[in-house]
Amino acid sequence: MDGDVRFAMVQEADVAESLVMLRTRAPGTTRIVVVVALPGLHTSVVTDVEGRRAAFGGRVPAGLDFDARAGEKLVGAKVHEVSEGSVLLDLRDGTRMRLEAVGGRVRLRPADDATPARVFAEATPDEITAWSARAAETLPRIGRAGVTASAKALAGTLRKAETKLARRAEAIGGDLEKMARTTALAANATWLVAAAKNAPRGATELSAIDYGTGEPIVMRLDPGKPAMVQLEALFRKAKRLREGRVVADKRLAETRDAIGVLVEARSALGDPELDATTLAAIARRAKDAAPRDVRLGKDAASTTVREGNEKRRCFRHFQGSGGTRILVGRGGEDNETLTFKLAAPHDMWLHAKERNGAHVIVPLAKGKGLPEGVLVEAALLAAHFSDARDEAIVDVQYTPRKHLRKPAGGKKGLAVVSREKVLVLRVDRAAVARLLDREET
Repeated sequence: MDGDVRFAMVQEADVAESLVMLRTRAPGTTRIVVVVALPGLHTSVVTDVEGRRAAFGGRVPAGLDFDARAGEKLVGAKVHEVSEGSVLLDLRDGTRMRLEAVGGRVRLRPADDATPARVFAEATPDEITAWSARAAETLPRIGRAGVTASAKALAGTLRKAETKLARRAEAIGGDLEKMARTTALAANATWLVAAAKNAPRGATELSAIDYGTGEPIVMRLDPGKPAMVQLEALFRKAKRLREGRVVADKRLAETRDAIGVLVEARSALGDPELDATTLAAIARRAKDAAPRDVRLGKDAASTTVREGNEKRRCFRHFQGSGGTRILVGRGGEDNETLTFKLAAPHDMWLHAKERNGAHVIVPLAKGKGLPEGVLVEAALLAAHFSDARDEAIVDVQYTPRKHLRKPAGGKKGLAVVSREKVLVLRVDRAAVARLLDREET
């Protein structure tokens, strides 16, 4: 941090259109800076990790769509002033910017400030007390607004699902009626066997009397096919339909049950006292009740909270020299998400060469190189989170993420490197231990 410990540095950034939350760290102090632009609420507040959790039940509120790449742009920034509705920042490339709540959005704009009037990390006790009071009033309003938005979106999703299932139930009911007519005809068709045996070639119908009821029985024929062949085909079809009716009856019952659950869930979303935990439970019930081909997963996941409102990250986060972030994938699928969905093309990628292990990403500003010390730290983590962790010397490959591609049909986490360098790493156990101690949770 350029030798100036007064500044707070952004460790994590959650960025949505109407809300930005920055987790900042100054020597001995972690604070959460929130800039919000919601209807009737354009402000900025400062709280701590527990205040955020108490307000939202986890890291982020429900009902907002966060942009991981936009968040990465703010990581590593220095925080100066926090004023009403804005935050003054120096980005990693040295650009001075201001996060501002303007017109229903939080925007990042160039700042004219040559020198900040106050340094955020030097806040006075009175300022901290004022922040706490404003956060206590503001954060619950953000949480309620998120729950309201989430409930509205989920209600729309459920309504669409109900409509789809209602059409399905109607179609199944129609199929069952057709089955009933065919099986009823086949049940009476035994009276037509004699007529079929005696029917002339080219006959267009068979007729007989049901001696049990005295009613006439008529079966239309295709004049191009023998009557007996068509009658035997009717018997076979009726047998298949009787077997299929069991499945159809079950599908109809399941569909109607699912509709009932979705209707009940949508009704519960209208509760004026609805909170994030209840919203999550309603979403889970609806998702569990819906058939697999009626997708609620994507919409529900994007508009409601997960268990405890805690979004699981696909990576572990360590702090390297100078506050540099080092991200370590948690497994095959998470490695793939980290490398191919979250990492920027210019970010550095590392992996223990020819070993099973985690993908390691070091986010970098475009055009910036990776300091040698941070390269070694990231390589130590790549070696540690691989099956070579007990070896004294490990080859670690590294390259900008743009030189990787995912092979077609490859397993989760597999990457093909087109251009790489290899670091022959002598593992320093003490350095690994220090890095592990600096994991951010």
